[in-house]
Amino acid sequence: MDETIKQLDQLITEDANKPGAYELLGVIYLNHKNDHVKAEQQMEQALKFGGAALFKVSFDRQWRRPKRTSAGLLWEDPKIGWLRILNGKALLAEAANPNQVISTVQSEQVRKIERLP
Repeated sequence: MDETIKQLDQLITEDANKPGAYELLGVIYLNHKNDHVKAEQQMEQALKFGGAALFKVSFDRQWRRPKRTSAGLLWEDPKIGWLRILNGKALLAEAANPNQVISTVQSEQVRKIERLP
C-alpha cells in the first residue's frame, strides 16, 4: 500500500487535476490505512476535480431493511458494492465491476432517502 500511495502522490505532483488518483488515495486511506482524516481530504479533492468519493458498502439484493442483532445490522440477502458520490448524484455499482451501475440517485432524490444509524 505504501508504494501505491507514493506512486499516486507522484502522479498528483505531476498533474494535480487527476481525480482518479485522489479517489484511489481516499479508498486506500479509508479502507487500508484507517485514516479517516486523510481519506476525507483526498475524496474532497477528487470531487473538486470532477471525480467521486468512493465507499465500499453492503446492502440487501432485494432492497430490504437490515435486521438489528446484537452483532450489528444483518442483511437477509447481503451484497457488497461501491457507492460513488459525485456532484449532483450517487451511484451504486457492483463490487467486482465498478462500471456496472446497479442504481443511481440524483441530488433531489437524496432528501427522500432514510438514513440508517
